[in-house]
Amino acid sequence: MRNCSPQKNSRTTSASRTRQKLKRTSAEQCLEDWALGQTPTMGFNLLVENGMADLTAEYLVLKHSGRFSPQAVAAAQARLVDCGVTPPASTEGGQ
Repeated sequence: MRNCSPQKNSRTTSASRTRQKLKRTSAEQCLEDWALGQTPTMGFNLLVENGMADLTAEYLVLKHSGRFSPQAVAAAQARLVDCGVTPPASTEGGQ
């Protein structure tokens, strides 16, 4: 994972929490959890604000929808649409 410079504090913030979560669970579980979260992550907001929505967990969940629960797919779709992002077509013929 790369470091990002959040605009809120102009400091470089490492992805240490992401690395910790990845040690405990799979990458797919991390993506599902982020998509199902009550609020968007700081990373989601940063990526969308900087025109990189295609790198968000929500975008990846939709792109590979066959690997995720219907609930995660629906939540990812709703979050992207709410932020004005055009959701991708699934590449796996999933949900």
